[in-house]
Formats: sequence, structure tokens, C-alpha cells
Amino acid sequence: MSTSTPYLTLVNLFLFFTSACYPVIWLINKTAPSLSYLPWGLGLLWLIKGIITRKQQSYFAYLFAIILFVTGLNKTNQIMYWYPVIINAFMLILFAGSLFTSQSFVERIARLSTPHLNAKGIIYTYRVTLLWCLIFSFNLLIITFLIMQENYQYWAYYTGVISYVIIAIVMLSEWLIRQRVKKQHEE
Repeated sequence: MSTSTPYLTLVNLFLFFTSACYPVIWLINKTAPSLSYLPWGLGLLWLIKGIITRKQQSYFAYLFAIILFVTGLNKTNQIMYWYPVIINAFMLILFAGSLFTSQSFVERIARLSTPHLNAKGIIYTYRVTLLWCLIFSFNLLIITFLIMQENYQYWAYYTGVISYVIIAIVMLSEWLIRQRVKKQHEE
């Protein structure tokens, strides 16, 4: 285990909570001066993540940092509405791109705990990866639609609460299904 792992976990937690909370903060007080510092804070977190991650994964972190620093220089929150779109697009590219490799993204994660997946497990993880691609696509469409309609109140509800509830429901459902499937194969 590398020494950067605890730091990376901490940075990821800060990124998650900051990304999840800023739409809610915007909803509570969209004129808060602290919102203008948000791109700088997120940019710094992405820069740190880029420094402490493996080289091939750091390029995306650096790209996010640059986008956020430019947003901070712009001194407008308009660009920050697109941050959830960028994150969902990145996740969609990551998951969808893996469908054209020897192992889907979910299969790679599954192999961390089960190195020797059988054929059914490989098919299952491929389908779960497809499901996540659909979720990220759905999020992209909804968030983009809300931005284009300038419906920022619903944008805040969706990006700050609803999308996370959807993701939690999908994760919990998938976990429950996986446990049932595993139990059936053990019998």
C-alpha cells in the first residue's frame, strides 16, 4: 500500500462532499460570496488528486483542475452549473470505454475481491457496467436540460439530492441482486 492512499481517500472524500454540497449551498444562498471560492477549492483538490494518483489517472484530475481554475478566474458561477455534467460525462467515458476492453469497469472492481470470475460473473459485471452507463447518460440529459432551461432551482435539487438518491438506490439494488445471485451459485 502506498503512502499516498490515505491522502487520496481524504481528497476523494472532500471532493465528494464538496461536489454534493455545493448545489445545496447554492439553493440556500445563490448570492453567497463563498460560492466564488468554490471553483478554486475544487480545483485545488483535483490538483492534489492529480499529484498523488498514478500517472495514467492523473491527466483527468489535472484537466478538471485547469477547468475549475479557469472558472475561478472567470468570476462567474454560470460555468459551475456544468460541473456535474463534466463529472457525469467523465464517468460515462470511463465506464463506456471499458466496454470495449477485455474487462469492463465493474469487472475490474469485482476482480479485486474475486480474481477468478466465472463466465456468468463476467456477463453480470458487463451488464452492471452497461447499467451505470445508462445512469450517467440519464444524469447528463436531465442536468443539461435543466441548465438549458435555466431552471437552477430544480438543477440544485437534482444535482444536490435526487441524482445521489438515484445512485444510492442503484448501488443498493445491485448489491442485493449480487448477494442473491452469489447465494444461488453457492447452492
